[in-house]
Amino acid sequence: MFLEPTPAFYEKKMDEEPKEEHSFKFLFGYIKQYRKYFGQIVLGLLVGSLLQLILPLLTQSIVTIQRY
Repeated sequence: MFLEPTPAFYEKKMDEEPKEEHSFKFLFGYIKQYRKYFGQIVLGLLVGSLLQLILPLLTQSIVTIQRY
């Protein structure tokens, strides 16, 4: 095996609980600063999704009209 664990790996206790430094509060605190931009991103995603939903239906109706 090319990779072997170091002694520090075996010294770490498995009972230790992970630190909760990176919780949702941390994420929301960061997003709160950029609320305006975050709202624009969400709005852009919604508009883009609606366009992707509408364009195939529009194309189908154009092809159907040209066919008859």
